[in-house]
Amino acid sequence: MKKLVFIGIVAMTFVMVTFIVANAFGGIAIGERIRMYNAQITTTVKCVISEVGQVDQVWGPMKGKSYGVNLTVRTDKETLTVYLGPSWYIDRQDITIGKNDIIEVKGCKKIFNGKFVIVAQEIIKNNKVLILRDNDGNPVWEGEKAAKINYR
Repeated sequence: MKKLVFIGIVAMTFVMVTFIVANAFGGIAIGERIRMYNAQITTTVKCVISEVGQVDQVWGPMKGKSYGVNLTVRTDKETLTVYLGPSWYIDRQDITIGKNDIIEVKGCKKIFNGKFVIVAQEIIKNNKVLILRDNDGNPVWEGEKAAKINYR
């Protein structure tokens, strides 16, 4: 019995250390980001951009070196924040977006910090499509997908 208790304590310690190390290197934040996108509840909204903003990169290899791009948009019914992706990716695309642009946003609408937000899968402006995530919500700027052209 003492042996089982000892093995349980060792296993629990290993799990706790793993989570602490993962959090220090951004693993937990990446997991939270993935869970934030739910492909089962996508929506599409037509809107006007009120503001193009940025948020500090707080996880991953670009921590402190890059920022994320977000939009404040107005629909007929509400004002929303739309999360796009890292600035280094957005800035390299052929499609540009700015204040007062009329766009269509397809993505996952969620409540985050008490407010509705959309994690964008794609942005459509003047018949150009900026693809940000695949159908499962995985960012196209990660891994092998990053080498492909992500607009059509």
